[in-house]
Amino acid sequence: MEIDEYIQVFPDSPKVNILQWSNFHNHKYASEVLFASTHVGTHVDAPYHFQEHGTTVEKIPLNRLVINENIKVLKIEKGDDEKIEVSDLRNHEIMKNDTLLINTNWIFNRSLDKYFSKNPGLSEAAAKYLADL
Repeated sequence: MEIDEYIQVFPDSPKVNILQWSNFHNHKYASEVLFASTHVGTHVDAPYHFQEHGTTVEKIPLNRLVINENIKVLKIEKGDDEKIEVSDLRNHEIMKNDTLLINTNWIFNRSLDKYFSKNPGLSEAAAKYLADL
């Protein structure tokens, strides 16, 4: 998702603010300061998000985030609060070390209040299934 000052943010999170820092006239270059939560737009949830002593986002090695091989895009449409189940995954020939991008089409709800509160996700059984491949 593109990040701009109008992007919807998680309830009670700060809104994105982009401030002009320098300009061509005074500095011979332009730059901005971006103020945003680490949970805005398309992002990575670092282990620290769920574990008090987990790794923070800036300490995740880039080779864990930049994937060039074994990428599979799965289209598994889900509605309000629906879980992606093992049965949804079995038809996709997923192998150990595959990187999965799962498109639930939830993005079409991004302007609705329910976007952050009713979103689909993996069931515990599906997460264990993938971890055990």
